Amino acid sequence: MKVFEAMRGNVKLFAVLAGLFLMAAMITMCTDTPSQKGNDFPVGERGMLNSGGELTPVAVDEEAFVEWTKAMAAKDAEAKTRLIGSGRILAAEIGTTVSITGMAPSGRKVEILNGSLRGRTVWVAPEYIR
Repeated sequence: MKVFEAMRGNVKLFAVLAGLFLMAAMITMCTDTPSQKGNDFPVGERGMLNSGGELTPVAVDEEAFVEWTKAMAAKDAEAKTRLIGSGRILAAEIGTTVSITGMAPSGRKVEILNGSLRGRTVWVAPEYIR
């Protein structure tokens, strides 16, 4: 019984460390300059997400997208961590297929068509759509 209790503690520790690793990866990603192809996608077209890293940050709503964009521009790690921790910024796998459903000057509203976020409607930077 004590062995299982010790293992359960290790599993919890692993889960916490994995979560912290994911947050760190999302905060430090997006350093590559992706192509500007996303600006060419009109509403109704399909594309694939690619931020230049393993994951692409996507926002659950336009307000979160604007906050994320400001945090990225200011290199504000605390704001980025807060947005990720609150669940307002999610991570989509590279190559996730999306359908553009709306446009704003700095972002695109997309429906995710495959992957772990399938069926979600999110906001993403147009340069991350290829």
